[in-house]
Amino acid sequence: MSESKVEVSGIEEILDNLERLNVDVEKQSKKALLNASKIVEKELQRQSPYDYEGKIHMKDHVVSSRVKRNRETGDLYVSVGYPKGIKHRVHIVEFGTINQAPQHFMSDTIKNTEKETLNVIAKTLREALY
Repeated sequence: MSESKVEVSGIEEILDNLERLNVDVEKQSKKALLNASKIVEKELQRQSPYDYEGKIHMKDHVVSSRVKRNRETGDLYVSVGYPKGIKHRVHIVEFGTINQAPQHFMSDTIKNTEKETLNVIAKTLREALY
């Protein structure tokens, strides 16, 4: 399964200014990521398909992780998705099967929230400057 992610670039200048002002950059970065993850979480809930015949619905189980650090690069990130018991079925709905057309709800969520999440991250970091 391919991994979708949003790269944030162009915010290095804001981070440099934060460091010069002795602001806790990591704390503010975590706050910015959590604020952005709330936007993605709401949109994923809105985009998630609803099965009227089943008892467990993906739409009702969208979750965000805590802020994590990539071991290889050291970058901070937050995962938004589904918990165990549900996430093993998501790829079937997203990419489809021989008998089921793909619904692309996760890729649509990424496209729909990319600009807004970048703006929220930048705004949160800018607010830490003032």
